[in-house]
Amino acid sequence: MSQTTAIVPLLTAVGTNLAISAGLFLAFSVIRSRNKIVYEPRIKFSDTKKQPPKLPDDVLSWVTVMTYNDLEQAPKIGVDAVIFLRIARFLAHYFSILAVIAVPHMLINAFATKGQSGEFLPSISAANIEPNSQWWWLPAILSYVYACIFYYMMWNLWADYAQLRREYFATDEYLHNPKNRTVLVTEIPEELHNREKLKEFVMEYQEFVPQSVLLGRDFVDLPDLVKEHEKITLKMEKILMRYLRDPYNLPERPTHRENAALGVFGGELVDSISFYGKKLHELEAKIYQIRTRPNDSFKANNSAFIQFDKIIGAHQTAKKLSSNLLDKTKQMAKTGMLQPPSFKLSPEFDDIIWDNISVDAVQKWPRRLISIGLTVALFFAYTFVIMPFIYSLSNISNWSRIPGLQEKLDHYPVLTVFIQSYLAPILTIVVNIIIPVLFRFLSRLQGVVSKSGVERSTLNKFFAFLVYQFIAYLLNTVLESYLKSLFLPNDKKEEDFFKVLGKKFSETAGFYVSLTATMYSAQALEIIQAAPFVMTFIRRRFLKSTPREQFKLNEPPRLDYMATYGSLLFTFFNTLAYSLTAPFIVLFAALLFWIYFLVMKYQLYYVYETEQEEGGRWLGHVFFLMCLSVAGFQFATFGMIVVNCAFRSFNNGKTQSLLTALGMLLTGFFWFFIRNYVAPKADFVSKHQEDVAFADVDEPSHPADQLEKRVFNPYLVKPLPKIWVSPQQQAQLQQLYKPQYADLIDFVRRTQPHLLPQAQQIQQEQKEQVRTLLRRQTKTQPRFLEDETLMSADHADVPPEVEELHELMDIYDK
Repeated sequence: MSQTTAIVPLLTAVGTNLAISAGLFLAFSVIRSRNKIVYEPRIKFSDTKKQPPKLPDDVLSWVTVMTYNDLEQAPKIGVDAVIFLRIARFLAHYFSILAVIAVPHMLINAFATKGQSGEFLPSISAANIEPNSQWWWLPAILSYVYACIFYYMMWNLWADYAQLRREYFATDEYLHNPKNRTVLVTEIPEELHNREKLKEFVMEYQEFVPQSVLLGRDFVDLPDLVKEHEKITLKMEKILMRYLRDPYNLPERPTHRENAALGVFGGELVDSISFYGKKLHELEAKIYQIRTRPNDSFKANNSAFIQFDKIIGAHQTAKKLSSNLLDKTKQMAKTGMLQPPSFKLSPEFDDIIWDNISVDAVQKWPRRLISIGLTVALFFAYTFVIMPFIYSLSNISNWSRIPGLQEKLDHYPVLTVFIQSYLAPILTIVVNIIIPVLFRFLSRLQGVVSKSGVERSTLNKFFAFLVYQFIAYLLNTVLESYLKSLFLPNDKKEEDFFKVLGKKFSETAGFYVSLTATMYSAQALEIIQAAPFVMTFIRRRFLKSTPREQFKLNEPPRLDYMATYGSLLFTFFNTLAYSLTAPFIVLFAALLFWIYFLVMKYQLYYVYETEQEEGGRWLGHVFFLMCLSVAGFQFATFGMIVVNCAFRSFNNGKTQSLLTALGMLLTGFFWFFIRNYVAPKADFVSKHQEDVAFADVDEPSHPADQLEKRVFNPYLVKPLPKIWVSPQQQAQLQQLYKPQYADLIDFVRRTQPHLLPQAQQIQQEQKEQVRTLLRRQTKTQPRFLEDETLMSADHADVPPEVEELHELMDIYDK
């Protein structure tokens, strides 16, 4: 009996992981009330209006989070968190329904196969039904049943989303956020590089008059200079941390080789503190020199911001001038432009990737093609280069070829055990952590204009990568079995490749059941926060951190929506793919999704903050990937019927497979209908929602016509980072380094005094913009910065530049 189809190893894996999970959940229940700063940080640090209900100290009181109404709690946890929980609940309910169907389905399969295999799991698999049996109608029909259940539940989810969005639009936070009355325009052609012409273009498509237009500017070398300044500042902080560890017993001055090959060979030996200090002074002068110039002196780039006095104006513009292919085609026909500008509701201004909004269409298409090419190359490199290399490292004979190493391996047996048992898994984990980082880089490379957009683009790549791994594992298993069979005696050879494919597809379900079982323990580790705790302990205990790095460690934990959605969607995909071939997998997945829902509901209410609230816009992207998963399930069912029935029978399976294939078209139609006729009603404010659409939201302190004071490139106004050391090292720092200029006014006073009046005006405008920046920063964690218990005693509470921002807002003058 093969290991992949044995019931005992599967049940052992599931039972072991359930036991581990139960132990970890019990441990969490006991220690939660004693460590509330770790397990309930949102109660302590969130704004009062966003604090979740307080929990009693009872051992199991945390489970009562399941009774909370997520839609009612949206103001406390955010719409993104609510939508995530609705999707998690959707999956739990969906697979619970499928589990109810799967039980009689397995019994029918056992009857249809008549226990011919003699094994339990193959006997309940549809893949082992006789080719001429009429029972092959059952998976064809169930593929429609499962799909229709998905359509119905997803329709209800979109209805909840639309209601939630309407309530979100009506909140004071949404109404008074100027970005919600602003449209971001990118890929502007040369003939529209003018405020009035851009206004006229917009007015041709909708009735609302733009209030103001702010053209994007090309700030020459400023972005690179600011990035270089930040990079060198971090280097200086690292150097000074080590050099000033004992301010009263200083070591030798630190040195390094500048322009050295690989950072080691050749180059000029220089004093690190003096060298980097001089570089910072040079960068300050260059940055302030550019910042003294008024905005109009910079060349307009291919972007602009258009603001309306009413929210409906921005929403109607973004809706009617959207960047989808149909709308673009209409614009091209009407205007004669080969590439009309792209319009979208503005992201949060500090969420924008300013380097990308000026990329024009001519540049964007090659960047997209390069990004796609590198993504595909990474897929194949992972399969044919990276993973074979990693697993070759676990072969001890490969290490013994290195001269002198065999003696050390013989002398240290523990090293041999580590190489054979732990090295490959550890390196695999490291590679799988690096992969999403590379995908984020590729998403930025292709020209995505916001950080949140990068995350959604990365999710598409990450999901494709996981599905690719699924297919690669299946094909590898099939090919290995088929090629081995070629060397067997004729009576034991496999008849054809497709027969092996049908057999192995069913058998590999056991691997994914084991994988699902390990996720039980993973969720228990998630709620007890094992990984963050271990990583933070290692960094604090064994790695010396600068005050700035320490400050980042103390930031409120934030949910990585991209990675979390990726894990959920892949489990949804592979479970659904096997749901008719090996129905038992549905039972284990249903349990997993309920555990997942419980854990993530607690985490989002009491632990995690949402870094960038988007009003639930993740749903559209997740919905697309879920529809792809349903289509993949229908294709897998189609393939199962074709391979196991139609290819092996003279008059059976053709109609069933054709019927199943038509289901993929139905799923495509469902996605198209939701995307084009349901989603827009949830994404944009309607004219019928008059209290929101035509609300008068201007505030006296923020005149509506001062768009430039709200939308600004941070490279132009954001204060430069100051060297941050511990209070004990502050006196020594003043002797080693200090900024050459205090601020822009100081720079002009000392270098170009005749421009002082103009510089004072610019400085005043920048202070207004900086105040806006600080309001956004303090909005997400206003109370966190006030708590001193999380900060190291050796470090200041906030970075020096943030402290200056507080002073600009007179926070410390009260």
